[in-house]
Amino acid sequence: MACILSAGNITLPDEFEQQQLRLDLGVRSIEDVVIVGRITDCETNEPIVGAIVKLFVPIPGGLEDICHTFSGCDGYYMLRIPSEFAGETVTIMATCSNCDGDIEPCECP
Repeated sequence: MACILSAGNITLPDEFEQQQLRLDLGVRSIEDVVIVGRITDCETNEPIVGAIVKLFVPIPGGLEDICHTFSGCDGYYMLRIPSEFAGETVTIMATCSNCDGDIEPCECP
């Protein structure tokens, strides 16, 4: 069992003066799997911001895109895999839109 967080929005004030804002967030348990990880450059080990991380399941003749997320400012991502895929082999791929040159898979140390 995993837990998934909720999200909320706050409009920030025009001037930041020792103000405190409140945003309550709930957490609920789910029967799904949550995968977390970090996307980094294979050569520099620097985090990749805004990488697209996608979950695929095999179908006859290829892969089907199930869901996706984006890496944050430190390269971390969280991907929720629905419980309906229990026991399945899934493929997770990441790419970024600001990569130079040809996109080639790499294996990081």
